[in-house]
This record gives sequence, C-alpha cells and structure tokens, in this order.
Amino acid sequence: MTWTPNSVKSVFHIFDAPGHGKDICDSGDDYPGGSPDGFKIQDQMREFARLKINFTCVKVNESCNKMIDVMRDSYGQGGMVLNITDLAKACSTKSQAEVTKEFVAKSSYILSVAVGGGASTKTGSGPKSAAKVVRKGDPLWEPKDLAVG
Repeated sequence: MTWTPNSVKSVFHIFDAPGHGKDICDSGDDYPGGSPDGFKIQDQMREFARLKINFTCVKVNESCNKMIDVMRDSYGQGGMVLNITDLAKACSTKSQAEVTKEFVAKSSYILSVAVGGGASTKTGSGPKSAAKVVRKGDPLWEPKDLAVG
C-alpha cells in the first residue's frame, strides 16, 4: 500500500486457526512444510515492523498460541510490540451476542487509540495530524449492527 507521511498504519487480524507449517501449527496440517504459496509469517511480521505498521491479533481460541508466539518474536525483532486481544475464553463460555459485544468494545477501543494518535511519540515517529478520539465507554459502533442471526 501507499502511505502518506501522516498515515496511521494498523492491521487487525482475527485468528480462528493457525497458518500452515510445523513452525507455527501444533495440530493437524495439510501443509506441514509451510504455506503452499511460499509465504512465511516470520518474514511478513518483520516487514510489518520495518514499515512501523501497528498489528493487532484478535484470538478466538487457543489453537493459535504457537503462531502468535512466533509472530510476536518476529515482529519484536523490529522493535514493535504485537497487540493481542484474547477472546478465547469468551468464545468458549459466552453466547455469540456477548462475544460480539465484547469484541466490538475491545476493537473499537484499539481503533480509537490508533486513529486518535495514541502512537505518537516525542521523537515525531507517530502520526502528526490525527485528531484525538476520546473514548466515553461506548463502542464506536453498535454491537447489534454486527449481530448475525
């Protein structure tokens, strides 16, 4: 992607299963040698870090732990910290509506921090023109708008 100098660069990735390869997947995998397209999550995470793209994982079960650990290590090599929203317990103990509400609340907060310039630093490496978003306890959108059923 092409970014302007003031772009807020963020990725939100929802995980319900690990990727391919023994290095990131402990369960049955049709491609134990890795992704059939040749991509390696380690290389991709180092590139996200190099480009200073904020990365947030939303985990909905425990099967992704090994992959997230590998992603965290690779991303951290570039001096970045992987954000993890853990909804695994909620997904196993709550209704779909409750999980949707929790997901919306957590992700809207993360988004408000990213868009609101929360990544700005004194060194000037963060966004300079992003308006501060003030969280008032409500999500940025209504969970009922996302409900399926």
